[in-house]
Amino acid sequence: MSRRALALIAVLAAALAAQEVAPPWLLNAGFEELAPDGTPSGWRGHDYRTGGTAALAEGDAHGGSRCAVLRSATAEQRAAWMQKIAWPAEARGITVGGWYRTRGTDAAAPDRGASLRVLFHRSLEAWDEIGLRQGFFPASATWQAAQVTLRVPRDTRAVVLEAFHWLTPGETHWDDLWVRPATAAELAAASLPPALAVDREPVPGQNKPYTPADGAVVTVNPPPFLWLPSGSDATYRLEIGPDETFAGDAVRRHEALPWCCLMLTEALPAGTWYWRYGVDLDGVPTVWSRPRRFTVPPEAAPWAYPGREALQVDPARPRLFVPARRLADVRRRAREGDLKSTADSLVAAVARFAGEEIIPEPAFLPKSGDERTRAYATLIRTTRQPMDRMETAALAYLLSGDAACGAEARRRVLHFFAWDPRGSTGVFHNDEPAMWIMMRGCRAYD
Repeated sequence: MSRRALALIAVLAAALAAQEVAPPWLLNAGFEELAPDGTPSGWRGHDYRTGGTAALAEGDAHGGSRCAVLRSATAEQRAAWMQKIAWPAEARGITVGGWYRTRGTDAAAPDRGASLRVLFHRSLEAWDEIGLRQGFFPASATWQAAQVTLRVPRDTRAVVLEAFHWLTPGETHWDDLWVRPATAAELAAASLPPALAVDREPVPGQNKPYTPADGAVVTVNPPPFLWLPSGSDATYRLEIGPDETFAGDAVRRHEALPWCCLMLTEALPAGTWYWRYGVDLDGVPTVWSRPRRFTVPPEAAPWAYPGREALQVDPARPRLFVPARRLADVRRRAREGDLKSTADSLVAAVARFAGEEIIPEPAFLPKSGDERTRAYATLIRTTRQPMDRMETAALAYLLSGDAACGAEARRRVLHFFAWDPRGSTGVFHNDEPAMWIMMRGCRAYD
């Protein structure tokens, strides 16, 4: 989830009353208790080797007599008070929050200043990090409530809360922090922010429209089903039924779909249908879209998807110009039929260049100027013909079965494909020979 998305759900003042009575997951959440060294009990300050400062302030706190103060003198500094606590395996969402205010920060700077970050660990005892997520909050001269809900990765057994001032000159004051398992509603909202929400409007130029559209009369049967994606870690469900309840045996259900689209392998009976999609995220109940109605008329053109099995490539070779099942017939025509003159001409051509010295792997091109242009043109002239002959020898073997032609094709394939793909003919240095190797070489290899 992006930091901007987290910031959109950061300030939830309505949840404050619940925090007042929540179990105390954090120790010394208000920074009132001090250790013998004068630091807040249960907390550890950290500047991440940037020079930021983690301190305490007396008086004018949100609650009690003390609050945390994090300071940065430059845009490269950051500082935090952090605390690590055990986390229950079954809690797949975490809600963290507290009261904060800022001093001297740039209110217009995005993802800077007041921030809460959570590190997810496999162990309470060891520093075994799985990942981290972070929320940012707008500058505020007065005490404000901040809260953010985050998804918890699998195998998390401990979390580290970090109350930050992040990468901008100024200060952030934190007080009365809280941590608790997220509610189902909070977790669903955090997992699908507006940019990933179900049923959001397509963005022209970025998204395809929902298909079939609500109220559409389709022209093909079955129609393709298409919806908007909800993040790289989402999977999808699709339900197609005769009414909006999606109940009963007539409903066609598809689960664990990796893509936000589906083609059916069977036609739908003519009539009125409804469809909806669901988004599945780890630890979050399925979030369903609204139903969309469409009509399949009797005259809709049949367009059933044959299924992936029908589209598998035959493992037998050749595959490109001549399928393996037709090879015997093609060679018969090359021996005694309409392809004989073509085959004989190819075999004769291969005999003229078989065994010749093949151009070695060329040097890198000069960096710029006319010298580079000349070297580039020379490389085209000197490499294309030997690569063309690789394909010619292979085609001669394909038609005739001539062993000498096959041996010459193999010799050239082994030669050109031995060139370093990260070297002088690699696609990122000079894509011209790389392109020719792949075009001629793939045909010859087949």
